[in-house]
Parts: sequence; C-alpha cells; structure tokens
Amino acid sequence: DASSEGVRTGILTKEPKEVGSRLTFFSGSIDTLTFHVALVGGIYLLTYVVTSGLSELLIMAGQEQEVPILWSFNFVTANLLALLTRKVMGWRGIDFVLDQGTINRLTGLFADLLVASAIMAISLSIAWEYMGPIIVMCTLGAIITYYAIRESIKRVFTDKTFERTVGLYAEQTGTISSGLAIIRVTDPELVSRVAQDQVLGSGVALAMGFPLLILINMPLVRYEGSATGYVMVAGLMVIYLLLLLGSWWLYNRRTTATNPG
Repeated sequence: DASSEGVRTGILTKEPKEVGSRLTFFSGSIDTLTFHVALVGGIYLLTYVVTSGLSELLIMAGQEQEVPILWSFNFVTANLLALLTRKVMGWRGIDFVLDQGTINRLTGLFADLLVASAIMAISLSIAWEYMGPIIVMCTLGAIITYYAIRESIKRVFTDKTFERTVGLYAEQTGTISSGLAIIRVTDPELVSRVAQDQVLGSGVALAMGFPLLILINMPLVRYEGSATGYVMVAGLMVIYLLLLLGSWWLYNRRTTATNPG
C-alpha cells in the first residue's frame, strides 16, 4: 500500500498527504516558524549560560579537567531546559502558542543535520589506521550492549519495548542525539513518550554519572598515576555501584508494594 511504499522509498507520492504543521500566530505579525526557531535559539542561549555557570563552579572547586566533559553534555542540558520551558509555559497557560507539528518538523530538520554532521566528522584516515582495534571493540561492544539493554528493557518496561530498545542501544553506542535520531525512525511524529523518557533518563544519568567523571581522573590528578590511586578509585566505584543497586532495590520494593498487581 501507499504507507509501506513511503517507508520503503522515503517519499510520499500518493494522496492524501498529512498536514505537517499549523499556524498559531497571525502571519502578518510574526510567522509561526519564526517564533519556534527563536524559542529554540533562546533555549540554546540559556543552555550556554547555564553550562558556563557550572563550568565556573568546577573551576572554583579545582576541577578544571572536568569542564570539557561538562560541555560535551550540553545537548542533554538543552533538552532538559526545553522540557522545563514547556512546563513553565503550561503553568502560565500560554502553551497554546506552541504547535507540535512545527516542533516535529524542527526536530526532523535538526536530526537530519545531526546525522549528516556526525558522518562528516569521521576522519577516514584515522579510522583506517586503527581499523583492526575499532572492528574488535565495536563488535564486542555491540553484542554485549545489545544483550544488556534487551534484558534491562524487558525487566523495566512493559510498553514500547522495541522503540526503547533501539533508542537506548543507539544512545549507548553513540550519544543521546543518536538515540533520538533512531527513535524518530520508529516514531516519526514522536507521539509516544519514548523520546521524552530517554531525554529525562539521560538527565538522571548525567546527574548520577557525574561523580564517576570525577573519579576516573583521580588516579592521574591526585595520585600521579600510581597503583594506589587506581585501587582507591576501583574501591570507590564498587561502593557507588552498591549504593545504586540498593537504591534500585528500594525503588522496586516500593513500586511492588504500591502496585501489587
């Protein structure tokens, strides 16, 4: 049929065609697309301010080496600020100016640019030089990651397991943006909560993983690469893992008690 042909070719050739977006502003004053693009730009500006502030705090705490890592998470920070902005607009009763269709079109645009930019950023000369180790690591990592994610999804979620699996797999083998790009393939209009759950989960992972970002540099920064430093960090990581497992056990216990069915 027409839908399967569109999925196969990527082009919709038959009628009727779906409506991509709707107007929320009178075009004589401001175009709806202009407003949404300006809103996205404002959120990214806010992301820059927030990340810069956190960077200054890290420098004041003597953790200058963590600043580049913090900036690498600006995509997650921007998504969390975008969700917060939408919540605030909902509380103020002005979220009617947002059009989900226009937001989806912008999401598609930026996702396409993201994929193209990621491919263009690959250095073929370096990739070819280390082709052997790359193939071994990617193969083993892909297999182990797949089975770990598949079993985790089965235990945690009961809905949209396929979308969650491929999205989380793409994120764990790439970045959060890679996961959202793959989710868009399985859910073009992003009508499910999978994308939002993945962004929120990435924010939680950022908060919970930040102590690890500090720990992994301790052997070199605090102990000058000595074996004592590595043993110390390994012990701290084990303790942190036990704390996370204990928290997860308490969460499952509370969930089971609240929803025994």
